[in-house]
Amino acid sequence: MGHPFPRFITKTQRARFAASFVAEGDGCWEWLGARKDEYGSMRLDGRQIGAHRVAWVLGNDKEIPDGLEIDHLCRNTLCVNPAHLEPVTKSENLRRRWRGLE
Repeated sequence: MGHPFPRFITKTQRARFAASFVAEGDGCWEWLGARKDEYGSMRLDGRQIGAHRVAWVLGNDKEIPDGLEIDHLCRNTLCVNPAHLEPVTKSENLRRRWRGLE
């Protein structure tokens, strides 16, 4: 579950990631690259990975803990600002999503 692994993200991949978003006035880093469904996406080691997952790994220099997903605290699914991202359980992520729709 922890993929991507920070030690395997190359300098070139890090630079490509950094060139693929723009900082907005609300603090969100809006993803400008590829999208899958409502989320930013990028190819890493031959796999399509959620850009928010890559952002959290790069911002925290560690793997995503097993059994956890990355939640957007800002509710903007295209945001890749690590300060707006938090690892949570699937049930917590769903609870927050439904709460945000109210």
